[in-house]
Amino acid sequence: MTPGTFNRKRFAALCRLDWAEKRKSYLLFLLIFYVVTAIIITYNSLHIYYDMSLIGDRIATTVPLPPGADRSWDRHLSYLVVSFFVFMLLATRQTHTGMLTRRQCTAALLQPASCGEKFVRWWCYAVPLSLVAFALVYLAADYTRILVCRTAFPASEPLAIPLYKGIGWYFDSETRLIFQMLFTITLLGQAVVALTTTLKTAYARIFSRFILVALPFILGYSFSSLIRVFPTAMDIARLWLTAWHIFFLGLAAVCWYATCRRLPRMDLEYSYPPKFDKA
Repeated sequence: MTPGTFNRKRFAALCRLDWAEKRKSYLLFLLIFYVVTAIIITYNSLHIYYDMSLIGDRIATTVPLPPGADRSWDRHLSYLVVSFFVFMLLATRQTHTGMLTRRQCTAALLQPASCGEKFVRWWCYAVPLSLVAFALVYLAADYTRILVCRTAFPASEPLAIPLYKGIGWYFDSETRLIFQMLFTITLLGQAVVALTTTLKTAYARIFSRFILVALPFILGYSFSSLIRVFPTAMDIARLWLTAWHIFFLGLAAVCWYATCRRLPRMDLEYSYPPKFDKA
């Protein structure tokens, strides 16, 4: 069985085995994210609606909103950007099967699956399935916010509207570009996290973590530069933005490729913490 072989039946069996062994940690991870998200966005909404109840109808005349808009969306969008980046990076590490004990190393070596199948399982869990999980958990937290806010502040006018209905309201604005660039930067961040788990050199790990910290600053600087340099020349701006996406997605592909190449070596190396060296 070569490291690059792939068999659908073995891959399905590997996914079932992984779910049987780690489903509790996966569900706990999603539950913690749901609770934290629900508390934060509910608190922000309650604070805003409380201020609105004190101001009364004056805010509707001084700062009008389009029909069906929610005044708490501005804060929710900021949290959405941060939580998406953090969730996807944590999901990459959460779905990785580490080998820190002799038992884990032995189990990894005895699994009836190639390194190619293990890599595909990890990538599917870290990228597409994590995207679906984030959307579902955030949607559940948002509807929890709606339930609490409408109970605390009953009103005849629209109140506590789901955030997904407001995305279209921001679609033609600068927020659309932020989401596009955030998605690309997040994919690169996931690839860097994946590569970090296979690195053993201390300098390499420090450098990779520095890249993770620098990614949000790269996003902010790139977006501000795009708006400042190309405020009206949209054709040039689209060309620049396309090249920007291709460059960072290319880096992500390189990092995932390097991770895939290192997985067979990691399976064969017994890298124990100090307390397991004499085991």
